[in-house]
Amino acid sequence: VTLRNSSARDFWPSVDASGSFQMPVSAGTYTAQVYSSDSNFGGVSLPAFSVTSGTYDLGKIYLTLNAEKIKGKVTDAKGIGVANVWVNANQYETGKYAQTKSASDGTYALSVSVGNWNVSVYPEPSSGYAYAGGAKSVNIPSGQTATLDFMLESLDAQVSGSIVDANGQIIPDAYGWVSTATYQSPTTSTPGTPASVSFGGSVEKGSFSFRLPPGTWNLAVYFPPDSKYAPPSAQSVTVASGETKRVVFSIKKNDAEIAGFFTDASGKVITDLDASRVKVYVSSRAGAWHNATIDASRGSFTALVSEGTWYVGAWVDAQTGYVSQAHDSEVKLASGERKSVNVALTKAGSFI
Repeated sequence: VTLRNSSARDFWPSVDASGSFQMPVSAGTYTAQVYSSDSNFGGVSLPAFSVTSGTYDLGKIYLTLNAEKIKGKVTDAKGIGVANVWVNANQYETGKYAQTKSASDGTYALSVSVGNWNVSVYPEPSSGYAYAGGAKSVNIPSGQTATLDFMLESLDAQVSGSIVDANGQIIPDAYGWVSTATYQSPTTSTPGTPASVSFGGSVEKGSFSFRLPPGTWNLAVYFPPDSKYAPPSAQSVTVASGETKRVVFSIKKNDAEIAGFFTDASGKVITDLDASRVKVYVSSRAGAWHNATIDASRGSFTALVSEGTWYVGAWVDAQTGYVSQAHDSEVKLASGERKSVNVALTKAGSFI
């Protein structure tokens, strides 16, 4: 149940086992939407009502059985049905949704309501299948049934590999993620999003292994924020059905440094900042991220990074009396190099 007042504030009372609910609210005008976790029933929209004081009883709210349906079959490339695959339908403009799992023969059936629905399938990661297509849209007229079928890809190829140092030795403290999704953003320092479905696996003690469909893939390594290792260049790999292809990534430790000071509009170093209210971050277009170490007493910061192009920015709590600049500074470093970049802060002398 969702209650919304005239100020667009929402309240979500819990419904107990008897179907009853109650919610303390302030006086005002409200609307109510009721949805059922059972997709066989449709949602109910109640007319606006006003609450002045005491208890306002909405009475009995009756759910109606949906006469509209979406059905179909989930199969592999050979047309064989795949069981236990989640099938989700969403009606974004109303917030309605329905979901089920495919039966033993791959068939499914969803009870929905009139309108436009977006339907997609989500195989379990351990199922050996993946769905590379996007959601399918369908308009359901009153009392009608639509049919949508989905074909899954078989994950019958495998990629295994290691993260090694310059001497070819596996790095036992390397942890992260290897993915076929290449996060690139050509115009900003912010990592982008993959254009299509991706496959990958975690890096544990310098090793990784995961299943994926046969084909040619671009593999990229990602390390967590503040990792002492820098992501290596992406590699392309072609793997056939039933094949396991080994890939080795050689990486280096962070041996370059970015350092600087916090300065005001006049260029004077700011030494009265609360270190818990300011952060300096250093990021790359490849998705690497480091938080700089701050020495508030000196008004300085340092960050260890690898060779390459980095972007230095800052976040400052306005309670400090300062605000940060609106853009990040680009810094290019060679291996073993140290560069200074100051972060300019503006005095916040106004209030909202």
